[in-house]
Amino acid sequence: MTSSSATSESKSTTTITTTTTTINEVPVKVIFLDVDGVLCLNEYATLEQPLLQNLSIAVENTGACVAVSSDWRLFPSKFQELCRALKLRNIRVIGKTAVSTKDNARPQEIFQFLTTFHARMKRQSKPFRITRWLAVDDRALNFEEGGEKMTSRKFVQTDPAKGLTFNVAMEIVNKLNRTSSSSSNSKVVERSLIGAASSGTTSCN
Repeated sequence: MTSSSATSESKSTTTITTTTTTINEVPVKVIFLDVDGVLCLNEYATLEQPLLQNLSIAVENTGACVAVSSDWRLFPSKFQELCRALKLRNIRVIGKTAVSTKDNARPQEIFQFLTTFHARMKRQSKPFRITRWLAVDDRALNFEEGGEKMTSRKFVQTDPAKGLTFNVAMEIVNKLNRTSSSSSNSKVVERSLIGAASSGTTSCN
């Protein structure tokens, strides 16, 4: 091959550079929400507004979404009632946990939800990933099936006689935001939350 031919061939050759587009993950915080003993303390299965108000405070200050782990998810009318009440407060519900074949296996149901959610996001090429989550329940989930993984950073147990109090809301904020649980910090958080329920809540988009 002559020098001129090599030069001609070189000029006619096109170099194609392939670039790979990386989708940045969008972090999502989730509250796995029980209802009885958390938002409902009465025998009439009625949601209680002050407790919903406290949930709103927690959501507003963490940007968390809700996944329903309560037995209310098993009854379509009660599930829809809960969803409507949360929607009125701009709290987004991203789903509900599946029902385990075992009794007292709510932790397993939560972990299954996490696995299924991430698999679905990957399948749909969506960037959302649950990076922080917390179960709020009046049941002792740490003693149920799969509860050994339900560490104190992943679980807030309510008093079934008091439900989701303002102090519980602050604990949710501290744990989801990974802030200090010291007394002085709690006072700072408390001051920042005063009057928070009067403004709109934050939900996932």
